[in-house]
Amino acid sequence: MSNLKKYNEVFISNFEAKEEELSSMSYNSAENWDSVGHMGLIASLEEMLDQDREYVIKKLGLSEDEFELILKSPNKNYSDYFNNESLWKRFNGIIRVAKNYITRVG
Repeated sequence: MSNLKKYNEVFISNFEAKEEELSSMSYNSAENWDSVGHMGLIASLEEMLDQDREYVIKKLGLSEDEFELILKSPNKNYSDYFNNESLWKRFNGIIRVAKNYITRVG
């Protein structure tokens, strides 16, 4: 598998890009893919990520320091917040029986 195909796979799987969108990307215009092309792609991706970062900071109304503090803080889990998981676990059997009774055909 060539490097171009590997990059296409990465863009499709991680960035949810479509196959037809990839043909217009600049790295596909290079016939012989080499480290210079790779470095150009990395530079353009870093520039895009910097623009996205600036956009998010501006939209959230944060300073650079506040944004960095958020990024460095420990990750949160859904269980850190109020939710109905305990109710679902407690009544799971009743819900399953009711579901089977309601969706029963004939």
